[in-house]
Amino acid sequence: MSTRWSGSLLLLAGLLFGTFMFFHPPNNPVGAQNPAWAPVHVAWLVSYLLMLFGLQGLGPMLRAAAGRFGVLAWTVALLSVALSLPIAAWDAFIVPFLAVHAPDLIVQVEETSPELPVVTFRMLFFLTVITFSLGFVLLGVALGRLSTPLRGAALPMALGAPVFWAGAVIFSEGPTGNAVTLVGAVLFGAGLARLGYALLQRPAGAGP
Repeated sequence: MSTRWSGSLLLLAGLLFGTFMFFHPPNNPVGAQNPAWAPVHVAWLVSYLLMLFGLQGLGPMLRAAAGRFGVLAWTVALLSVALSLPIAAWDAFIVPFLAVHAPDLIVQVEETSPELPVVTFRMLFFLTVITFSLGFVLLGVALGRLSTPLRGAALPMALGAPVFWAGAVIFSEGPTGNAVTLVGAVLFGAGLARLGYALLQRPAGAGP
């Protein structure tokens, strides 16, 4: 995939990721019945799909410019995006249905049920949280080592990914509500959009 295509996809992904939390209802079964819940989470899901394809053009560049560490960072980040897809699909399509018909089941699936399929889902969720946070911190470090405009994406991306998930996992149902998650989403989205814009500005055939 060309860097310009990657840049376009990552720019759009960053805009979606950076703005969807502004429209996010309260993170509870009542909030999940809000008409805004499904489209907000569909936008989140689409941002992951755009990232999955947009990051493809970054791999060869990091391989040339940052060596094995760059490849490792890119691989973990790409894996984390793939792992995020079922989580985003769960929130977009299943949670609103359960909120209307079986709200107690949401808590069982996400927190309390000891049944193996449900425990497996929770393990996937926490693996996603850890991998996403680690992957984009590593990717931020790899980009920060470059001497090109791409390094401008490093800090907001590396900060935004763990802050976003810390907000979603720890703070979203507390007194701060979605505030911490929103800050993380804005930071991460800004870094992603900055990366996409920098790729779009690169001359055709430019080196790493």
